Amino acid sequence: MLYPRRRKTSQKQASSSFKPAGNSIEERPEQINLRIANSHYEIDTVVLTKEKNKCLLVMTDRRSRHQIMRLIPDKTAQSVNQTLSQIL
Repeated sequence: MLYPRRRKTSQKQASSSFKPAGNSIEERPEQINLRIANSHYEIDTVVLTKEKNKCLLVMTDRRSRHQIMRLIPDKTAQSVNQTLSQIL
């Protein structure tokens, strides 16, 4: 063959016994979904580079869309909790 065929890659599937930690977003109180009050934040981490393992901690207010961003050294729970305590 002039052009070798590429094999199909198999899709990764989550195991049936996997249970995510914490509550789902769909289970949050209706008051938060109405966006009546400020200070209801969503928190997420964004990986910047794979080599340096640095992350951004992004907090977004659901009503005003005000964002607070901090650079954290890694994506561990300890560094996230430490940064949150500094913000508060």
